[in-house]
Amino acid sequence: MFTTSSGNATSTDHRTDWRRSPSPAAAAERLSTEEAQAIAGADWLGEQAHELAWLLTAMAEIRRLPAGTALGRGTARGHDEWCGVARGVVKLCSTTAAGQLLIVRLVEPGDWFGRLPLFDDAPAALDLEAHACTDITLLSIRQRELAALLQQRPELALAFARLYGRRASQMQARFADAVSLSLEQRLIAELLGLAQRFGVACAAGTRIALRLTQQDLANLLGASRQRTNGALKRLERQQLLRVEISGALLLRDEAGLRTMML
Repeated sequence: MFTTSSGNATSTDHRTDWRRSPSPAAAAERLSTEEAQAIAGADWLGEQAHELAWLLTAMAEIRRLPAGTALGRGTARGHDEWCGVARGVVKLCSTTAAGQLLIVRLVEPGDWFGRLPLFDDAPAALDLEAHACTDITLLSIRQRELAALLQQRPELALAFARLYGRRASQMQARFADAVSLSLEQRLIAELLGLAQRFGVACAAGTRIALRLTQQDLANLLGASRQRTNGALKRLERQQLLRVEISGALLLRDEAGLRTMML
């Protein structure tokens, strides 16, 4: 199980025995309505999303953890849990051989991370560490229990294959961007993606609700903080975005930013 660094965490370990087929309400009541909708709304689950989401919720330990909690190392290697985010955002980080910290992925509500039985028996290429970017609600399922469920519900294995295929496509796209785009273009692509996922419309444009430091942005891009800061300032001078006093990022002209990607 992940170790946590905060004394404010709460954990609900009243797993439902999914083999006994209790009512979906019994499992769903462990989450708020918004949290349950996030888990059930994951499109990779397919046509049986609500039933599969209930099964996963029924067998999960549910933990509510504050922002800044370190969830532990080994999320992608040798770990015995698979985790879903019902509320908040988790960042998955890796440190290169040269000591550079990278943010590999931001995990948002409805998404899952960790190693899957039957899929991830090979040694992992990355040793990931997970951190809560915000207050989070986390579902944790032991691998042996998930493996048993996969034996009973093969449609869940198909859903996992769909999820992993999607992630592979995303990683290929990021690699293509890394070798073909300038740092400024990669920053714009990252900001537009963040705006799509976490953006809140306002009179001045689109504010990215997820608070990321300039170091976080640099770690997402695999660049230095100095170079990332320079690229942000150039975009500010062109009045395409604004870094607010609070540190929030405001995209003032998304159409203009997209033009710079051409």
